[in-house]
Amino acid sequence: MLTLSPPLIAAEALDDAAAYLRLSGDDELTLVAGLIGTALLQCEAFCGTILLRRAGTEDLRITGTWQTIKAVPLRSITAVSGLNAAGDILPIAANGYAIDIDEAGTGWLRIHDGGGAMRARLSLEAGRAERWGDIPAPLRQGMLRLVAHLHTNRDRAGDAGPPLAVAALWRSFRQIRLNGRCVA
Repeated sequence: MLTLSPPLIAAEALDDAAAYLRLSGDDELTLVAGLIGTALLQCEAFCGTILLRRAGTEDLRITGTWQTIKAVPLRSITAVSGLNAAGDILPIAANGYAIDIDEAGTGWLRIHDGGGAMRARLSLEAGRAERWGDIPAPLRQGMLRLVAHLHTNRDRAGDAGPPLAVAALWRSFRQIRLNGRCVA
């Protein structure tokens, strides 16, 4: 199971969204920040990649074989520990596991000596961009269009869903993975 810290919505993203929505005051900025967070998470889910760099943890079963880490693109693994059946944290010696991160940012873990643990817990950092402005323009534009749609259609019955342009802007960045390998 992958758990990431929430994305930090920077002032730069808020300024872009406020300009796109043509907001003149600060009255709705809290709402807009929440909509940006929603749009970012939806974009990440659609594209199959973490856009803004952040920390998290991922739990994996200990199998003795190479396993794919779900967080993509993986920047680093900062700690590896074990969990027993009761959920207690156990140390795993550095020589009890191997880690690899390929050129696409896919991470791999193999634990050959878990020291009695049944699961591994990885502390990691993942994400494509350091800040909002580093995210490719089509992804940002799609998120802004989704924010505008959510903002305009809040509380509206019969909403037909986001504009097709959102998916069109994101589609070329979509990564579909089968068995840990990117196929599209």
